[in-house]
Amino acid sequence: MLQYLKRKFTIQLKIGILESTDSKSFVEMDSEKMLLGERYLKDTIQKLILYSLEKDERRNFKEENSFNLFISFNDSGFINKISIGYGEAKSPVTIMEKVILKKAKEVLAAFPQLMKVKHERYKPPNVNIFFNGHCLLFPEDREYGCDYG
Repeated sequence: MLQYLKRKFTIQLKIGILESTDSKSFVEMDSEKMLLGERYLKDTIQKLILYSLEKDERRNFKEENSFNLFISFNDSGFINKISIGYGEAKSPVTIMEKVILKKAKEVLAAFPQLMKVKHERYKPPNVNIFFNGHCLLFPEDREYGCDYG
């Protein structure tokens, strides 16, 4: 969705002759703020959380556990919700859910504000990150499909 919000080009033709062009940017670029894009945000947030996990913490995870971590942003570009599950928050049950939710809240407390978007159809992003117990225990297991290393 980001590529559609970055810039709007308008070209006016009259009898096949170019009369005018106009370009409008919907994103206020700011090097102090985080670039938009749900895939970029997901990858960045996931890496921050994974790098904060100690090997000793991972040893307590169960291979068969998995869950989704849900992160939503508000209209001002700040994180306003970090929870377990899609949209509707559920209480963490497993050790893995408790540890990762705690780490996510610690690491993301200093997460930068997103760049401002001025477009009537823009909705702040929601990011879902899937965590798999097997991959947290064996991050290099490419055969299984892990890519946490």
